[in-house]
Amino acid sequence: MIVSGVCAIVKRFLRINGVTRQNRHEAVDKVKEAISGSGAWVLDFKMYANISICIFFEISARDVAKLHILLLETQIKLSDESVQALTESDNAQRSIPDDQVPDWKSSLEITFVHNEPDLIRDVPPLEL
Repeated sequence: MIVSGVCAIVKRFLRINGVTRQNRHEAVDKVKEAISGSGAWVLDFKMYANISICIFFEISARDVAKLHILLLETQIKLSDESVQALTESDNAQRSIPDDQVPDWKSSLEITFVHNEPDLIRDVPPLEL
């Protein structure tokens, strides 16, 4: 965003949601490659049984378009809002001077559609 000839850098959080019928292990591998291939770096992730995964990462604003292309290659169906957010983020970064390009905190949540039973994990008791 340019304001009176001065670049105003807006802190941005990019939220991406997708759904797939792919094997979850294969889908996670593809997404991991897409994220690292775009130049982003994973900060954390949360796996919710075999239902979904949420990956938290940071990406340079300049690399959002590359991430978008690589995510499309994974064949994970991105939500319309996610496609719009990726497109708008790429467009927004074009007006930022090269020496002021921010890194955006981001998340990618993937829901796995399947007929498998719930993955149940034993949680040990917490002793205080």
